[in-house]
Amino acid sequence: MKKQTQLAVIILLTTICSYVVRGQSSVSNIRESIVLPHELDLRVKDVNTIEYKYYENGKEIPKTFDTLNNFQVKSREFRVYVGFINPMKYQVSIISKDSENEIFKGFNDYLTSVLSLEHFTKGVEQDISGVLKSSERTNNFLNVKGRDKWENIPKLFAALNYSDKRKEIKGNLKQVFNRLMEIESGDQVKSSIQANQSDMGKVISTLDSLSQQFERLKAKLSEIVPSDAESKTLHMLATYQLELLQTDFERYKLEVQEVVKAYEGVKAQFIAIINKLDGNRLLLSPIRGINEERVYNLEITVKSIQFNEENFSMKVANSKVYKVQLRKYTTFIPVVSSGVFYTNLTFNRYGTGVDDSGNTIIAKTADDSNELVSAAHLNFYRNTDSSLNWFWQFGIGLTKKKPFVSLGVGLSLIDRLNLSLGGIWTWQPELSSLSIGDLVAGTAEIEDNISYKFKSKPNFYLGLSFNLTK
Repeated sequence: MKKQTQLAVIILLTTICSYVVRGQSSVSNIRESIVLPHELDLRVKDVNTIEYKYYENGKEIPKTFDTLNNFQVKSREFRVYVGFINPMKYQVSIISKDSENEIFKGFNDYLTSVLSLEHFTKGVEQDISGVLKSSERTNNFLNVKGRDKWENIPKLFAALNYSDKRKEIKGNLKQVFNRLMEIESGDQVKSSIQANQSDMGKVISTLDSLSQQFERLKAKLSEIVPSDAESKTLHMLATYQLELLQTDFERYKLEVQEVVKAYEGVKAQFIAIINKLDGNRLLLSPIRGINEERVYNLEITVKSIQFNEENFSMKVANSKVYKVQLRKYTTFIPVVSSGVFYTNLTFNRYGTGVDDSGNTIIAKTADDSNELVSAAHLNFYRNTDSSLNWFWQFGIGLTKKKPFVSLGVGLSLIDRLNLSLGGIWTWQPELSSLSIGDLVAGTAEIEDNISYKFKSKPNFYLGLSFNLTK
């Protein structure tokens, strides 16, 4: 067979083998990757630190997640869990080519809308500062006049104590959200929510009390009928100050109600999380039907949430993406290689000779040696973390005459270069009906009588090969 044909066949064989093991990562990466039975249990310490544990020879071994992580899975179904995470501190999501985790999607949408209340305190206190000072001047003025029919009005204004009660409400809201921030396990959720009921009750009660006080003051003012110009001026001034304060209060009340609504949304997220807990962990993603032919790529995104207790707003402070590659564990890792090998392979050769009578006969001539062959091999590496990179080798190639198959063992030397040896089997030319010494007309008759038979006894080979897949 011509060399060009041999080369074309070798390329074809190599391409076919490469397709069979397409997507194969480097042998060392696979062999060194951690083998997990059926799950990965993550613990988020911060955006840059995720811990997990695995078991080796019955011993628990803690590990830290890398940006890129390779695992082998023994089960056909794999689950990724994350330990309880406080949604006011972290958000964790997972994306695979098959599914996307939606556990915190609703909470993330909530963060970008309801909880963005940066105007809650900024500017509002400045808006009412002038009103309060003006109200104090009015109270002082009314006190100086000291008329009996006005005597309750300054007291009612003073009883509002609007600024202090705003501080009281803010303190209660801080306590509520801080209590949620301190939750570290699912067991603490219910007790924290129960404790918050008292503080939230105080917020609602204070708002209701202020509403009632404004209405009482408004009613008192409406009962007074000014009798002279001075009284009319005082009445008008008091009414105006009340309207300013009440307008600001109504705006402030709406803002507090929005924060209360935001709290209820966050509380609902906590409750949803604990309802989905398996122990003290959440199922991020189940992956089913894992097989040897596919590689499963996952992206786990961790976001840290920053809570501003001054304006009760939340935003994503930092985020990091971790990549995970999963593959089904197999006892052997197939890698395609191609190389040149020395063999002691020879082929029978037949020609013509002359007997004592001068007749042309069949004669055995010198064997045709085939010391160098090229082949495409599949190297089957043992899937262990041993530093000795040995493998079983199966190959197909071409001799000068016919294809051959080989079976041997090998050892990786440096990088992707291998040394291997083993046995080689091929087809030998044999005489079909004729025998050595039979009379023939010439070489054409000999060629017509030759057939190729598979030789069960192997020859040996020794050679170098190069891994085509990493």
